[in-house]
Amino acid sequence: MIKLCVFDMDGTTVDTLHTIAHYANGILEENGIATFPDEAYKDFVGAGALNMFLAVRERTGFAGELAVRMKDEWIRRYAADPLHLTRAYGGIADMLKALRDSGIKTAILTNKDQRLADAIAASLFPGGLAGPVLGDRPGRALKPDPGELLSLMRGLGVSPDECLYVGDTPIDMKTGRAAGCLTCGVSWGFRPVSSLLGSGADFIVSSPGDIVRCCAASALPDGGRPFPSTVRFPFGKQLLCFDLDGTLTQHRSGLEPENRAMLDELCRGHKVVIVGAGNCERIYAQTGGYPVDIIGNYGMQESTCSGGDFRVVRVDRSEPDRDYFVRTCAMLRSKYGFTEYAGEPLEFHSSGMVTFPLLGTAADIADKLAFDPDRAKRRRMYGEVLSLFPDYSVFIGGTSSFDFTGKRYNKYDAIMRYAGEHGYDPSRILYVGDDFSDGGGDSHVRTGGLDYVEVADYRRTPAALAFLTAGQTGPDQAGNS
Repeated sequence: MIKLCVFDMDGTTVDTLHTIAHYANGILEENGIATFPDEAYKDFVGAGALNMFLAVRERTGFAGELAVRMKDEWIRRYAADPLHLTRAYGGIADMLKALRDSGIKTAILTNKDQRLADAIAASLFPGGLAGPVLGDRPGRALKPDPGELLSLMRGLGVSPDECLYVGDTPIDMKTGRAAGCLTCGVSWGFRPVSSLLGSGADFIVSSPGDIVRCCAASALPDGGRPFPSTVRFPFGKQLLCFDLDGTLTQHRSGLEPENRAMLDELCRGHKVVIVGAGNCERIYAQTGGYPVDIIGNYGMQESTCSGGDFRVVRVDRSEPDRDYFVRTCAMLRSKYGFTEYAGEPLEFHSSGMVTFPLLGTAADIADKLAFDPDRAKRRRMYGEVLSLFPDYSVFIGGTSSFDFTGKRYNKYDAIMRYAGEHGYDPSRILYVGDDFSDGGGDSHVRTGGLDYVEVADYRRTPAALAFLTAGQTGPDQAGNS
């Protein structure tokens, strides 16, 4: 039975991202060093202030000794106004109160400077609502060293199997596991769910209320733990959305028997939808006519299949600014040296999608495959392309191109539209894909905040999703019709 819940602070109980970035960017700018978008700091934080500036140094190359001075100045400025741009995540205070009312102790264990952590907790969780607050101070080893967590448990008379450690980064999951605790990752934090699963999270929660329900579970089926270790999203995913190429199939290839069998099994307890970049007809044909709903063209199309009857039920079209595309892409070709190409320099699709093929529309397939296998060439351009087309969603597409759709046509908005029309709560959605990096076809799902699982090889997708069939069954899920 869970008797103690220990929480991380940044990205778990408190949204401090904009505060962290504000003070750090101010210092970088004053030192003549390039600043970063707030979102970039999600990858820098978690291991303490000094390590944050060392991570920034890896991207910018400033002198190593400057990182220490920056860290000290950052803490000084932060301490002067620790609540600037900071807020508690919705539902956290109610969750802490519910846990304490049920007799479960709470505490915060963070790598944040102790002075900052104390000030934030006192303001956002008054009256000691969060319990003891343990931050970075002289003589304390930072997470993922489990020493402080073990000491806390000993002081409160709690054993590791009675403690739940809750956080949003791989460091948190490693800390809890090193201490022998049950580990819980939150989907609303600074790091993607896939990184938490990869670091050993026992399960993932999508709302603070899920933590309360987890701890309140009285029937403990797995050796005293609230949920079997195979159940990563313990409160029921109803809508499973799959990317196609690289996730269910090899590029432009059909479904292999193992993946078809996996979909068959998942369809018995969930609603399964394929969400792709291609049109619905192509996706349906590529899967061998697999009978599920399809969202195509990044949300510009939708189809359904019942009783073997495939029907496209929605087709959206948008009209791009062709003259702007022609002028701007010609400028990009000249700037980046892609002035020689085969065929046409742009492809305008009937749906309104636009493809900017760097090698041209008639390039040889072997040349395309060899052009940019790690996408480094296009990633070098991506930031500028994105800034030049602010009214469009921009994707690093295929082997040698960029794809453009209207701003609202991307996989995140497409899934949310489908969920709204079919009555699915976002917390009950799970997306499975292979390309969540910036510019990737699945990137909007990551930045939008939906729960997702990242697969590196379409042949391993059944193994990556084994937890869904191992522990999530019953009336809480919706099946395919």
